[in-house]
Amino acid sequence: MARPRKRLALEVEQELRRFAQAGFAPAQILAYLRRKYPEQTATLTTRTVQRRVLEYGPPDTSDSWTLANASPQEAAVVLSVIASRLRRAAALARSAGPDDLLVQFLASRSGITTALTKWLVRVAAAAPTLPPELVDVVAQEYRDWELSRPRPGTTAPLDLDAFLALRPWESPRAAADYEELVAMGVIAPLCIAGKPISRWWGDGRQAEEADAEKKENDDGEASRAR
Repeated sequence: MARPRKRLALEVEQELRRFAQAGFAPAQILAYLRRKYPEQTATLTTRTVQRRVLEYGPPDTSDSWTLANASPQEAAVVLSVIASRLRRAAALARSAGPDDLLVQFLASRSGITTALTKWLVRVAAAAPTLPPELVDVVAQEYRDWELSRPRPGTTAPLDLDAFLALRPWESPRAAADYEELVAMGVIAPLCIAGKPISRWWGDGRQAEEADAEKKENDDGEASRAR
């Protein structure tokens, strides 16, 4: 009799899948998740992470993206995503250190593959007002769905299509409609850096940036005090 699939917190599941698709080893992924989500991963084992890595299929082994082979439209989209990743990596490295797994992922150009680029361009075209960091997140979700070898003729997950269709980043009304469907369980919320994607528009994104700036200032004051 097959063992039941261990249920993980949504943000832990999404982070685990992202790093599995990026090719990180189960031991690296487990150490990162335990450090970032100590309460949600208290009972998470190496065996569970290994099973998930196998379940999510092989990592994205398509060629790395290069400007030399890109069209002007593709270059504009991908370069904006690379800039967004590098800014986030620099901000995170100041607090988490350069050895943090997420810093390595964001700073690695190898993470921008031809398979991901296809979805970056599609998402950016479907949602021209979507910020680059969110284009990156949504495109990764579509790419990961494609890598999971869906049956021919199946459609992409409703939660991804709904996010782009409702455009919750554009207005409070659109955000309220999206969050209501999430609360009802009709669609699953997307996460970025382990937090609901709703933190990344309007006042939520400003609060996120303010929190990061406050932490950096507090760390600096503590260092000077020593």
